Amino acid sequence: MKTVFLLFMMCSDVISLTSVFASTSQSSSELSVTANFITLKSVKPNERIEVIISRPLQDSESRIAIFINTTDVSSLFTRDKLRLRYNAQQWPLPLGQSELTVYLVFKEDQWKELARFPLRVAKESNPSTEDTAVKFVKTSFLGSTPSGRPNAEQESSAPAPDNKKGKMTWLPSLNIGLKSQPAQSTFPVPFPADDRATFADLTMQASLKSDVTYRIFSSQTSFDFAGSSFRQEALRFSTLGNEAPKVDLASYLVQMQIGKVKAQIGHFGYGTQ
Repeated sequence: MKTVFLLFMMCSDVISLTSVFASTSQSSSELSVTANFITLKSVKPNERIEVIISRPLQDSESRIAIFINTTDVSSLFTRDKLRLRYNAQQWPLPLGQSELTVYLVFKEDQWKELARFPLRVAKESNPSTEDTAVKFVKTSFLGSTPSGRPNAEQESSAPAPDNKKGKMTWLPSLNIGLKSQPAQSTFPVPFPADDRATFADLTMQASLKSDVTYRIFSSQTSFDFAGSSFRQEALRFSTLGNEAPKVDLASYLVQMQIGKVKAQIGHFGYGTQ
């Protein structure tokens, strides 16, 4: 009886140790996320923000998805090991208070929310109180006569009014990069041959923005493209595989307004939605 009792106690200890080890292993593999802007009061629209994950993705995990409010901005983040950097040159951060949400997407297309961070974006520069006071003094006392009308010197030097009722502007941009590894060596033990031991890849980022105004009608468009000669770095390689295009549309926005009626199509955020 004593022998049976001792064997039973030993089995119970082994089972408890196994369960503790399993729970410890499972908790250590949990993916956590931090951000470099959470300690800042605000960031600028063109400032690069970063999201840092605690470990590499596992085989069952497909990618990291990031939303600002309800807009999917995952394609604007470039991954560098455990860091995901936002490219604010392609699409500036939205002004005001927003919420950045990070999701983990599994290969079975299951989504898991990892973290939410408040994101406050302020204008790049605001006029100081001193500049505003100087401008007020010049306008009120130096630029007007006692009767409140502009003096003769101002009337003669004032530019003629623009009689045009509309305007159209286009702003294209193109950035081309080259990343290469001309040689590779290992020491002290050589590794097996690698297909990407030496490589030279071209990368491309392009955008086309327009602004059209005519009478009460106005429209603004923005199209951003990204590409790479290495197909595995294509934007939709994770979903299309080898059929993914090397140059693809990263984001777009079309906004039209007639009077007080406004319509938007594409990647945009409205208020907190």
